[in-house]
Amino acid sequence: FAMPYQQAHWREFMAEVGIHSAVHQDRLCVTEKGRDVECLTLRCRNALPKHRVAVTCRHHCCEMMANYVLEGLVRWILAEPEAEWLRDNVEFLVVPFADKDGVEDGDQGKARRPRDHGRDYEGDSIYASTRAIRERIPRWSNGRLRVGLDIHCPHISGQHNEVIYLVGSADERVAAEQKRFSDLLESVSVEPLPFSARDFLPFGQSWNTGANYAGGKKFSLWVAELPEVVLGTGIEVPYANASGTEVNQESARAFGRDLAKGLTAYLREM
Repeated sequence: FAMPYQQAHWREFMAEVGIHSAVHQDRLCVTEKGRDVECLTLRCRNALPKHRVAVTCRHHCCEMMANYVLEGLVRWILAEPEAEWLRDNVEFLVVPFADKDGVEDGDQGKARRPRDHGRDYEGDSIYASTRAIRERIPRWSNGRLRVGLDIHCPHISGQHNEVIYLVGSADERVAAEQKRFSDLLESVSVEPLPFSARDFLPFGQSWNTGANYAGGKKFSLWVAELPEVVLGTGIEVPYANASGTEVNQESARAFGRDLAKGLTAYLREM
């Protein structure tokens, strides 16, 4: 059955968590069709955070499971006792709908002409949302952005499409950090959706080649080039089947909790 995730779903979620003192939502920009693009900040208790983390979703409308993962991550940060260190030391900036018009119109967005939102991070960005992301994140970072994470869904089924994995960078330094994060994420994962560091997809294998980025640069490549960033990465979460376990709203939210635990373990080692 269909599992849509649109602005109405996000508003319901914000109605539940928005009363938390750490939560601040504002408008990132206005889209080409006049829609607001939300930008959520999760403030840390310290006036000056030790680290900052940027998370984006929905560069492609069809990848709705990414938002359920995001919900789980945000809830864990705000409410879990295990997240005390994170709440004290780390500030998050979240863009839940990078392609807001696509999400609301049902225009899936992959390989869109003249440019995919997920390939609009070099040269002059043609979309208001990607331009705003490229302007807001470096300004907000103030030299403290350590992680840029872009949550995606892969193809529908088949090899590399029914496991959760990080997409390997061509930059050896970044790839080493991706593998370190993968190991830590595997070590803390306890929720229904399995995650194995062995499923990491190195650059140069399968679809992850230079030809795949001929249409432009993706968010994770752009953010990894910011001088203060240690880990810039995309993570792929399947639509329906992760290593034999059903991906649904609740299991995706559960993986979001694991993702938050993995980020905690990773940042605490810095």
